[in-house]
Amino acid sequence: MLFRKIGQKRDPATKVRALDELSQVVFGDAEDIPRPEKIAALCHLAFLHETKLGYDNNFSVRAGSYKALTASKTHVPKAWMGLFVGDSGGKSSGNDRVYPASTTVGMAWAASRGDPAADVAKNAAAFIAEITGSDVSTSVIKSTTCSYANTILSCKRASSLQSVINPKSVQSTTSGGSSKSVANAGKNKKNRAETSTEINEAEKEELEECYERVVLSVLSGLGWLVQSYPETSTMNQSYVDVDSFPDPTCITRILQSTRGSFRREAYNLVAKLCQFAPSLIISEPAPLEMAPLIPNLLSSEKESANVSPLLEMILTYFAAFRTEHKDTGTQWQKLDCVAFTKSLSKSLRRACYGAPATAWCQMILPLVASLPRRENENVDSP
Repeated sequence: MLFRKIGQKRDPATKVRALDELSQVVFGDAEDIPRPEKIAALCHLAFLHETKLGYDNNFSVRAGSYKALTASKTHVPKAWMGLFVGDSGGKSSGNDRVYPASTTVGMAWAASRGDPAADVAKNAAAFIAEITGSDVSTSVIKSTTCSYANTILSCKRASSLQSVINPKSVQSTTSGGSSKSVANAGKNKKNRAETSTEINEAEKEELEECYERVVLSVLSGLGWLVQSYPETSTMNQSYVDVDSFPDPTCITRILQSTRGSFRREAYNLVAKLCQFAPSLIISEPAPLEMAPLIPNLLSSEKESANVSPLLEMILTYFAAFRTEHKDTGTQWQKLDCVAFTKSLSKSLRRACYGAPATAWCQMILPLVASLPRRENENVDSP
């Protein structure tokens, strides 16, 4: 089969060529390829996309993979729908459906919003557009995206992501190699050690690049998910009844990450949760407890690019809090208003660490005015 050995190819140009040929020949004008072979090619492509191609650091490879996946629907529509939209066994409920390639759908949703390459985002959006035409598209996209995001955000480092993407390659790397390599372990020991160090450094950089891109795209994709499908019943049930929504501890950890880009995207995500899925933030008990975190986040944030998103997140949180609990003052007890105003005052004295005043000054008065009056009577204004 044309696409049989692409998983072994390392040159991005070779991968892109193979993907183009797959789109144009197998899923193109060729009519002499049997349908079973096309279905087999689609399944193999979906597997490679979830373990290699969709995470490739070369944007052309990622874009080509989404293009080939989209092109395949015209030729094997039933197999395509069964693979990505799932089979409910005659039922229409999204909770009863089985998604053989659910990871691909979650990856596509995140990439369509958060991939830094325009071609990848465009092709991923085209793939998602093929799914949104189905009757169960909403439940499919919500559940698969939440499940994928939960898996990715649980990875604390690049090596953890690699073990999730392709556990077999990690096992083969750590297993000590084949018997032949063990037998020849004493040969050229110094040269092999130097080469191994160089390879490991290069691989480490690639893993870090992939890790940062994937996590940022997932955070952006989650925000876009709740904005596109806002919850209709707040305070009574969790967002879209999806149990696999990312573990709140994962989001809390990213909010306190040492990577400024992670914190910035997490601030944007929480702000959208407050607007479009407030039950995750405001309900009692809240799955994501933000009140105890806010003073520390405000005190520790020192990157100018992050100050405005952080203040916007806090203001949106306060607004959602007052909307849902306007008649009860006890809900504010979890927020240390004294610590909050001190942290805000500290940030203002340092001119928000160089952030443009036009980006944050209009939010200061609403922030202070949003605090409970009884809690704020004896606190010096910032």
